[in-house]
Amino acid sequence: MKIIALEGLDKSGKHSISNYLFDSLCNQGFKVALGEFHNYKSPTGKLIKEWLYGEFDADQATIELVMLSNKMAEQRTIKDFELEGFDFLILDRYTGSQEAYVDAYTNLSAKNGTIDTVPKDIVKSVQKHFRMPDFTIYLAVSPEISMNRKGKHGDNDRYESDLELLTEVQNFYENRFAKDPSWYRIPAEERLETVETFASDVICEIQRSMQKSNDEGVA
Repeated sequence: MKIIALEGLDKSGKHSISNYLFDSLCNQGFKVALGEFHNYKSPTGKLIKEWLYGEFDADQATIELVMLSNKMAEQRTIKDFELEGFDFLILDRYTGSQEAYVDAYTNLSAKNGTIDTVPKDIVKSVQKHFRMPDFTIYLAVSPEISMNRKGKHGDNDRYESDLELLTEVQNFYENRFAKDPSWYRIPAEERLETVETFASDVICEIQRSMQKSNDEGVA
């Protein structure tokens, strides 16, 4: 099973493109599962949502650990998908998002002279136990557009309202895309139909990459 993670700023179109890719791959005859993080239906997910909307108070380090727990709890489900013979699992956010926000908060804490986030090495050491994505599709929008778009959960949460934070997160995504060949970048400020076309092209590239790997493995 191959995991394709959709990453990007809030309201960059991850949910819409995840569903589009799910339908597209299913129509090609693949067995596809669809998921998202955070899983707001779980106990840790409910806590995260309350924190995002100011209904629960915790420092950044604490909430990052809760977010790690949310992903850890879903590893069994991901393993079950593999055992059930799924070809693809498409995830609306995954490990890249947490890496991006931890990096952003670390940078901002250094600028502001505060210590307000979980150390990067803790996140990396825990995520080593996760089933990592095989491919990541990064939907690129500016922080300003992210803040002004209407989201599926209504009003902006504390992440979606922080321009300085979103700028740092965007810088992480751009740098990661530049360095990691498993990352694909889609300009997501276009009309949805155009972004879907870009997504189709990326899926074709991913399938060619998978076929090349299979051919080299046989050889």
